[in-house]
Amino acid sequence: MTGDENHGPDDQVIKTRFTDWALMLVFCVITMGSAADVSGDSISARSPPERHTVAMSTLCFLITFLSVSLHLSTRFSQIFVSSVWEGFCAFLLVLFSCLNVMVVSDSGSELAVDENGRVRVGNLYYFAWASLFWSTGILTNYSQSVVGIDVVTELRNAGKRMTIWSVLFALSVVIFANSAHILRTSCTGDDPDEEGFFCSSAGYGVGSGVLCTVLSGQVIFAKIKKLSLPFQNEVMIAGIVFLFYTFGVAILTSNGGAGAPLGNLYYGSWASFLLSSMNLKSCYENFQDGDIPVSSENNALSTEQASIPPEMSNDQTFVVPKEKVNDQYDGGLI
Repeated sequence: MTGDENHGPDDQVIKTRFTDWALMLVFCVITMGSAADVSGDSISARSPPERHTVAMSTLCFLITFLSVSLHLSTRFSQIFVSSVWEGFCAFLLVLFSCLNVMVVSDSGSELAVDENGRVRVGNLYYFAWASLFWSTGILTNYSQSVVGIDVVTELRNAGKRMTIWSVLFALSVVIFANSAHILRTSCTGDDPDEEGFFCSSAGYGVGSGVLCTVLSGQVIFAKIKKLSLPFQNEVMIAGIVFLFYTFGVAILTSNGGAGAPLGNLYYGSWASFLLSSMNLKSCYENFQDGDIPVSSENNALSTEQASIPPEMSNDQTFVVPKEKVNDQYDGGLI
């Protein structure tokens, strides 16, 4: 167990962590109930995706219920909170929530979304995603208070707009994966109508998703490794990503587009467009404020200017001695 073994965790830490776990319990109850309702009463008649989502949501409920119960006990809360067991429970919660979202949001399973990617069971779809986000927050909060890793601060310290680039990277992967799934399942070429705008837009989603994943990943890698990334290069990459997602949100979410039904591709496209706009706006604000990293040429120029003698600074001209002007000494040629 990490922390003060004599006095245990602070009461404020216990209260804050209990609030997180209690809200997570609400999400898990709604997700589990929706999964059971969609899957039906007959266990033997359930499909593999239905059994999967019921099992994952039930495991999340059991873990969360156990954690909340331990928090309610004055004796056990001092032992459980900020211990390695709480961290292990938070990690399992993130893992099971992620596995649940992968199946729930898959149009092939037809659980929370239909075959076209349109959300048909809102409680199962939205609360499965809410469980994933909130469980990640619990694990992040645990790492901040116990392990001493402040994930948000580390991302911000890595460089300006690091958080935006990280989210754009994740959204680009979502857009690429969902567009590729649509191409693989719905654009097989068996139906001539499927070769129209719907499949073309899905192909655009794959291409733009891959390109923006590579570009945003390049910026993230440079910021994490503290490599030299000229401000002009970041602005150019931000402009390219914004351009692709501006066309992407118009193509993918338009009538007949692959992302028109409400689903991962629809929300991912709009979120990517808004974040890329914020990213480019942040770059413009840095330019307006003059907060621009100095390039290597400017560094060289500054070094050269620093080596100029004081008598030559402030736009003063070096004065040639009177006795040697135009190769003359006292009026006579050399």
